[in-house]
Amino acid sequence: MGRSPWIRAALAVLIILWTLALLTAFYRVQKPFGLQNALAWGRILWELAAAGCIFGLGTAVGSLALERLGFAWPDELERLLFAAGIGLGLCALFVFVLGLVGGLYRWLFVPLTVAAVALLRKRFLAPGHTLYAIKSRMRGPGLFGAFLLVALALTLTQALLPPTSWDALMYHLDGPRHYVREHRIYVPYDNVHFAYGGLLEALFTYAMLLADDSAARLLHWLYGLLLLGGLYALGRRTLGREGAWLPVAVLCTAPMLFTLMPWAYNDLGLAFYEVLAFLALLRWHRERSLRRVALAGVACGLALGFKYTAFTIPLALGLLLLWWTWRSGAGWREAIRAEAVLVLATLLVAAPWFLRNWAFWGNPVYPFVFGGRGWSPWRSWWYQQPGTGIGRDPLGILTLPWTASITVKDVSFREARTGPFFVLVLPATLGFALLSRRRKSSPARAALFVVGIQYALWAFGAIHSRNLLQARLLLPALALLSLPTALAVDGLEALSLPQLSLRRFILAVLALVLALNALDLAVAWAGDDPVPYLMGLESREQYLARRLGSHYDAMQYLNEHLTPQDKVLFLWEPRGYYCRVPYQSDPFLDQFPRLVEEEKDAEGIWQRLRTEGYTHVLVFETGMEFLREST
Repeated sequence: MGRSPWIRAALAVLIILWTLALLTAFYRVQKPFGLQNALAWGRILWELAAAGCIFGLGTAVGSLALERLGFAWPDELERLLFAAGIGLGLCALFVFVLGLVGGLYRWLFVPLTVAAVALLRKRFLAPGHTLYAIKSRMRGPGLFGAFLLVALALTLTQALLPPTSWDALMYHLDGPRHYVREHRIYVPYDNVHFAYGGLLEALFTYAMLLADDSAARLLHWLYGLLLLGGLYALGRRTLGREGAWLPVAVLCTAPMLFTLMPWAYNDLGLAFYEVLAFLALLRWHRERSLRRVALAGVACGLALGFKYTAFTIPLALGLLLLWWTWRSGAGWREAIRAEAVLVLATLLVAAPWFLRNWAFWGNPVYPFVFGGRGWSPWRSWWYQQPGTGIGRDPLGILTLPWTASITVKDVSFREARTGPFFVLVLPATLGFALLSRRRKSSPARAALFVVGIQYALWAFGAIHSRNLLQARLLLPALALLSLPTALAVDGLEALSLPQLSLRRFILAVLALVLALNALDLAVAWAGDDPVPYLMGLESREQYLARRLGSHYDAMQYLNEHLTPQDKVLFLWEPRGYYCRVPYQSDPFLDQFPRLVEEEKDAEGIWQRLRTEGYTHVLVFETGMEFLREST
């Protein structure tokens, strides 16, 4: 202990050098990871950074826009939700405009993004501070919080995988892939789905310019977070802090939520904008400010940038406006003024996508009403399949909610599962929303009013065509239905007996459904087996071959053996994302029936294919068998 400081310092340096030398020598031989692992982790970090950058930049832009327009919120969470929703829409519009003029270049978007983040750095970081402040005042969700964290973690790892979901490979990512390759937005080939919306596809294009398709999947996952945040805001406003998590938990009973969350689809974004528009109208109902109606219209217009089926949102909310105006005793002039603001804001924000369709396909709502490029009465009949729905059987119509929940007649399965809880609580939901006189029942009744209109329109389609019997189309309405359902569960305490609490019993059922959903999610996660890919033990090609099987093998064969001068016609195969040679996919499985209808014989079909430049035909036998069994 009496040694001089110099000796002690020398000994410390020797110990450090000795330790570093031995560790370096050991791990040079026994490497804990290799270059392949490091590259995989670096790719994941880059994907997360790209998606997070787009989300943060969108929120910053939206915050700036709302501030400049004079919008203010006493509620921090709602302010964050509106900033994110509107800002992401503005980012999509920016990508769309640059895409129209041929400006989709990585060398342009990367520095523009970096410069925008640097310029808006305070607003870019603000969402983190806001969420931290909200969390400090938030009542803990208990066991549900653990479920939610596990579900979000599992879906996040799935979102980092290469895309394999059906619609993503058919058009959600296939269009953006062509746009990035050609540096412009155009119509790559005959696929009606390219005319559906375009807002989220523009954001997918942005993500693929900064990183890759996994970053695009992460954007849909982030929209799922926004949707859950919107439901929490609705729950806190209606049920207070004690019950704020209940609407979120109710929506989580629908297995489709966590199935869709890691996919490059657009359903969760559409549901979020419906919740956002409803939140804006609730503020109007309290403040009577037409600025809130305009904000609801903006959210409706953004929703129309996702799907044509979003037309039910401004329609239902417009009727809600009339109902509220009539109930308040206001005159018809106020009603007309509010309706005009809602409609004008909706159309103005949705106009870019309608104008694009008009320019590309000759019809703003292509292919509906006015037909357009490559459309015909036969294709319209094939697409709509009139007379193939459930029909006008009273019992079938009455049990349609149950039919939709078990998906036995749905055109899809995993992404259409609404779960049993909504149907189980439906009688109580209707009863409490319609009969309760509590103040907090008003938002629930309004939500039920909107959901009822949307459900009626969906049921009308399901009655007439099997193609419209898709429970996934109900997801936006289902998200809003979570509010009156949660209110019904909370209100069951009034019907409890001394020996039995009905509220606790239904909450136990809710917990059971969530537990089964967690098990289902874990099984699906294990089926994806993401660990080898995420850890760099499996290449992208190996993962896709394992998950897509013969489809990916066929695409690889085409890529290896054909040239850009060849052109392939896909029959009964809608997916073309992994094909790198010119092709025409079969999105409606109508290519061959249409050829037979129009050319009548084999010689005519052969001549037409040669005239249109096709050199090869790819037949997907599974798709052919599916069509044969369903007709």
